Amino acid sequence: MFYFVKKANSAYILIGGGFIGTGAFGCVFYPDIKKKDPNIVSKLVMRAEGIKEVEILKIIKRIDPEGSFHSLLLEYFNFEMDEAEWRREVLNDCKPVGWNVPAKELTEKGWWDTHLVVLNISYVGSYKLNVYIRNILPKLNYDKLGLFFVRLSNILRGLFLLSTNKIIHSDIHTENIMLSGNIDRDIYDIKIIDFGISEQDMGGLYDTTTFFGQILEEFNTPFGKKPKSNGTSIFEDMKMLWTQCGEREVESQGVDKDFIYIIEKYLQFIDNSFGDILAKQAFREYFSYIIRPS
Repeated sequence: MFYFVKKANSAYILIGGGFIGTGAFGCVFYPDIKKKDPNIVSKLVMRAEGIKEVEILKIIKRIDPEGSFHSLLLEYFNFEMDEAEWRREVLNDCKPVGWNVPAKELTEKGWWDTHLVVLNISYVGSYKLNVYIRNILPKLNYDKLGLFFVRLSNILRGLFLLSTNKIIHSDIHTENIMLSGNIDRDIYDIKIIDFGISEQDMGGLYDTTTFFGQILEEFNTPFGKKPKSNGTSIFEDMKMLWTQCGEREVESQGVDKDFIYIIEKYLQFIDNSFGDILAKQAFREYFSYIIRPS
């Protein structure tokens, strides 16, 4: 376990705390490294990649200042480690492949100080979407299953806002989508995390097509092989939605028109599978400002 404390010069140093994962260019610690706040995650990342991610997260914060669909950037700062507080155990956990650094350099304090920055990001839960689909969805009744797809609208809304601001996530698989809230009581939001390889000055339906494909792949395990279940018809409708999204990506008519088309198809999917009440709820809560009556 690894925690951090503040030094007199306002830098932060490693003295123990909560390592929870490794990405291509960094490691994630929870709670955060400054105050051990359970509402904050700290991401220790290579400087160049960290600065790039910070710039993208700043743009997204202007789009989504409350963090309604993404993990909000709270602050960032240079990493500095006091030699006396060095914990060699970190080497056993924090070894991102993208660092590509000889093991000897990783044992030297100076490498960490000069190559890494820390991003403090809002904690949006620990329940990954793929785990929820595999383990929880098959146990839900039909109404709660429909409500899940209503809340999944938040991701489609978020991808619309990212794309219209020329940002693509580039890694929108179901392990980078989290359920935030009280899962047991079905009171939760669904949000996007990890913008480490996101790109600016791009757009289109790439993320959305990937998103639907990922959902479809995960959905196949609990529902795809049950020929007489409600889930099978939903699974077939999801395949159609994914196909329509891919076709629209190829024959693009412009970001706004493309997304309105896909959103309308998604609302139609909810209507066909779960009824117009939930389709209207999804429209009202997530899409009413995008699709306006003509």
